[in-house]
Amino acid sequence: MLFRSQSWPSKTVRIVVPHTAGAPFDGELRQFAQSMSQVFGQPFVHDNRDGADGAIGAEACAKSAPDGYTLCATTSSVITLNPLVHLKLPYDAEKDFVPIVHVGVLNSAVIAHPSVPVNSFRELMTLARSKPDAVSFGTMGATSYGTLLMGWLRAKNGVSLYGVPYKNATQSMTAAVGGEVQVTTYALGQILPMIKSGKLKALAVVSTKRSQFLPDVPTLSEEGLDMPLPRNWIGMFAPTGTSREIVNRVNGEVARVIASPGFKDKFMMARGIEADEFTAQPADSFAAFLKKDREEYTTIVNTIGLKRQ
Repeated sequence: MLFRSQSWPSKTVRIVVPHTAGAPFDGELRQFAQSMSQVFGQPFVHDNRDGADGAIGAEACAKSAPDGYTLCATTSSVITLNPLVHLKLPYDAEKDFVPIVHVGVLNSAVIAHPSVPVNSFRELMTLARSKPDAVSFGTMGATSYGTLLMGWLRAKNGVSLYGVPYKNATQSMTAAVGGEVQVTTYALGQILPMIKSGKLKALAVVSTKRSQFLPDVPTLSEEGLDMPLPRNWIGMFAPTGTSREIVNRVNGEVARVIASPGFKDKFMMARGIEADEFTAQPADSFAAFLKKDREEYTTIVNTIGLKRQ
């Protein structure tokens, strides 16, 4: 039996987060849980379930009862990209979840070690064309944006970079700072201090528009790249079958928190999270956004010939 909004919640609500504790958006999601605990008068518990590219936590959410007592908060990698690159997943991203609210985006940048003799993404492509496979690019696995970008450059632009795989984004960023690799991509908010101190230089922003963090740095599109630029977004979901009343109540509370004075500065901007035109909009808007997001990622995966594993 589904609980109607008037009686929900009458006990603890669990918010499953299929990512490691301390991720750039983790503190923001914890603030949502705290706010909803206060508003609804029941505990909202933040539950990190990392592992298997987010599949462990996503499965836990997808297979929970659709009664409003399990919600989940995750990113584009789990909902959009995983189904395109994995042959088998313990969840169906399109059928098992109902979108609640788009929280924000984690834009990234193409960054280079100061010794690399380029100051823009256009110059990087020119250098790579003149020296195929000579420019080293740190990547973070088959689903990372860096890997997709390298594949697109090779397939569509005739530019071949030398990929150096790392276990996670932090390792690739550390390698770039130390000059172990020449170029990589990383979440913009976390590398601003290193860019400002000259330890790294930003060549382009991976976004559909310039970032408020680095307004003088052009986007990849401005630098001549014809690649779709799907956002690395954060969103909240519920298991399919959860009542519309509950979805709308959670959507409304998250939107209220995002609009509250000081929240963007303290919990979003401070962690490199930016709002866009879909942030804090009704659930139907988030669903339309997800459809376009899947289309853009599908175009990239098919163009570069990425095989499901």
